[in-house]
Amino acid sequence: MAYGRSYLVLGLAWYWYGTGWCMVLSFMLKMHANDHNVPRVDAGMIKKVINT
Repeated sequence: MAYGRSYLVLGLAWYWYGTGWCMVLSFMLKMHANDHNVPRVDAGMIKKVINT
């Protein structure tokens, strides 16, 4: 029982860490896109990442 609970906590922590990392990555990509002239495909991909 204790193992199951700890795994659940680990899973939640990993989920929050993953979503936070995705947000940081998308933010960095957005700043990079603002700093440089990027192709339209890259901008669309960045918007898709932010919207999801």
